[in-house]
Amino acid sequence: MKKLLPPLPIARIEKTHKYIWEPTGEQLAFSTTQVCNTKTPEQLENIERYRHVSAALDALAGWFGELAISPVYESESVGFDGSDFLNLVVGVDTDMSVGELSRRFKKLEADNGRKASAPKFSPRTLDLDILTWGDATGTLDGVELPRAEILKNAFVLRPLADIAPDELHPVCGESYRSLWQSYQKDQKLWPVDFTWQGRQISSSGAVAE
Repeated sequence: MKKLLPPLPIARIEKTHKYIWEPTGEQLAFSTTQVCNTKTPEQLENIERYRHVSAALDALAGWFGELAISPVYESESVGFDGSDFLNLVVGVDTDMSVGELSRRFKKLEADNGRKASAPKFSPRTLDLDILTWGDATGTLDGVELPRAEILKNAFVLRPLADIAPDELHPVCGESYRSLWQSYQKDQKLWPVDFTWQGRQISSSGAVAE
């Protein structure tokens, strides 16, 4: 079993973890969690979104132990007219195959109420994606790596830049910090108050860089 990454120091609780990771040849898988409410406006309570994010983190901690967790951001829906999403990126060190992790993600989504028959661009309770797998590129076990959304969507790139600012994108070769600093698309996201297992992950009082 490969050595787990050390826990991230929360230098600025919400926006930027000051974390330097030297490549060791080990595989590091990142996943992003998106959660939004699917209830009526009268039922749109943050507790539902937060509950699903916490459930995902609980499951990941059970599988992998130590987790490197980015701040949690809220963002407007992209690609359709819907309610806001919560987003974060989690880093783990694992011997699990890409295919096995993907299968576990799908089951975890289903266990949290996501319907496989729902349209791609629609509200969902939980959305887990593998973003990178070490320096792997191409298709592994049916999963395209690195995930294209890294370069397209702020709600993926920003938390990834927080959690691994100096790590290089496997294809373009730029650091995630540099990619975020040069990001041009007008996608809005903001940090939210989030606590998991007694640990403050992020705070709405953060100032974006």
